[in-house]
Amino acid sequence: MILEPSDTQRKHLTQITGPVAIVTFFAPQNGLAVQPYLSTSQRAVEQAGGVRLHSPTIDHILAGQPLPFTYFTIDQFPNSSSAIQAHDAVATERSNTFSELHALIVRPNKQAVDITKVLSYLRPIFRIFAHIDEQKPINPDKVLTPPNVHATPEQYKVLQSHNQSTPFYNLNLTKCYDREAVQKQMVRQIYLPSLVKLLGLGGYLEFSGDVLGTWIGDDSQSLYDQWEEFTLAHWPSRRIFQIYLANVSDQVAESRKTYFARAVQIACSNSI
Repeated sequence: MILEPSDTQRKHLTQITGPVAIVTFFAPQNGLAVQPYLSTSQRAVEQAGGVRLHSPTIDHILAGQPLPFTYFTIDQFPNSSSAIQAHDAVATERSNTFSELHALIVRPNKQAVDITKVLSYLRPIFRIFAHIDEQKPINPDKVLTPPNVHATPEQYKVLQSHNQSTPFYNLNLTKCYDREAVQKQMVRQIYLPSLVKLLGLGGYLEFSGDVLGTWIGDDSQSLYDQWEEFTLAHWPSRRIFQIYLANVSDQVAESRKTYFARAVQIACSNSI
């Protein structure tokens, strides 16, 4: 049962300067409600000078291995000591509620989020440049393989089985083969084309940041890795997201396979 950071992980967080966000994935003990913990921990976050940005429910995995977690929170703090204070304040409640946790330290990229939300008002313009064909069928060989960076056909069927008309979040975690060497290529070949389609289809970035390390967890967990980027994108519906998948360009699909060593995508409901 992993619920607390190791001494090494705690030391690592104390050495980080500037604003941080803690993204925590939760697996509740059988039959236990999570709302009391959410309320208590949110008060602890606020008393420590932080803010809870999101607490979505995990609906299903879009890409990646199965996970035991059922929801997650994104808490933002002015510094690492504030984050540790909020964490330590609810240790008893945490141990009484959960069977497993996994948490990441993220450096928030507020500027990117703010810019995309402003740009979302220009949706008609982005729609033109996105070259969207709503009748285009999905190409499984392009976006449903390989499983280390894309959804599997089985995961795509789960996506289709959920409500197709309600908004949802798509959480993305990525790890690159050599991020520093290919950062400019990824921006040009993956991020910008994908962002144009996201905005053109009525979505936007809800949260984005660089992963600075693992706060809680180890390599016995399926979610564990040396993650580098974290994003949370808002989509108008799963139907719209499927239109996006059908219109992913060859360049984006091939670049993901070339540059990404591993990616996880998780579909989430609006906050509890």
